[in-house]
Amino acid sequence: MGNAAANAAMNSAAPPSTSDPSTPASASSAPPSSSPPPPPSVPPSAPGDYRFDTYRLVRYLESRGFTRPQAVIVMHTMNELLSAAVVRAQADMITQTDVDNETYLYKAALAELGLELKMVRQSDHASLKSELDRIAQDLATLAQRSRDDISTIKSDIQIDLNNRKSEIREDAKLMDMRLQEVNNKLTVLCSDIKTDVEMMKFDATKDVLVRLFFMAVVVLVVLTGVNSVTGWGSAAESGGSKKGSSGSGSVGSLAGKGGAGAGKAGDGDKKGGNPSGAETVIIMDAGAQKRFNL
Repeated sequence: MGNAAANAAMNSAAPPSTSDPSTPASASSAPPSSSPPPPPSVPPSAPGDYRFDTYRLVRYLESRGFTRPQAVIVMHTMNELLSAAVVRAQADMITQTDVDNETYLYKAALAELGLELKMVRQSDHASLKSELDRIAQDLATLAQRSRDDISTIKSDIQIDLNNRKSEIREDAKLMDMRLQEVNNKLTVLCSDIKTDVEMMKFDATKDVLVRLFFMAVVVLVVLTGVNSVTGWGSAAESGGSKKGSSGSGSVGSLAGKGGAGAGKAGDGDKKGGNPSGAETVIIMDAGAQKRFNL
């Protein structure tokens, strides 16, 4: 330590000025003599007060251009500075007892802090454990409630589905019954229509036959009356009446075939030779007028 401080002091120290009044100008410019200078006039320090190699420091300063007194003064100055620094350092230092006391107090405080931390950790652990147990119990209760709700919803949905299926089946049955009723009604209506059609055909046929028969009777009655009025005396008239009777027979034979027989009877009468005494007969049949020449 003393050697390092001496080396730092030697590096920072500047060489003496050449304009020193204690030395002449020729001596300051001339190199130093090889013989050692006389010892300094300063009193030597007490043995044991120096904290570095003073001789080595003095020799080093002399090799750097210092004189012996200057080197000795620098050495003493450095020694005083080092002594003052050591004294200040020792004043700032604490004793081993203080260190032991501080160490004991630190360890006691550390042990107390560790105990408090342990108690706080145990308390927090217990509270966290109880909180976790409560949360787990709440979760179990919530899960059970959720399962119950889900089972209830499933049962409700199944009941609704079954009710809907039964309603659909009932609606299908009602629709089938209605379709069957409509089918039966259509069948009855078709049979009624067929019956009505057959009855209408029968009535129409009967009406036609009745009208034809009536027309034939009217024609026969008219022809009979005409023949009775005109007389049957002469031979020519008898021949004509024969032709007329033949015509009347033709009319009687064609009475069931319609109104064409009347036309033939008229033609027979005309051929019978009674054109001068012809008469016109009008017959109303269902709002239609029919004319006959007699």
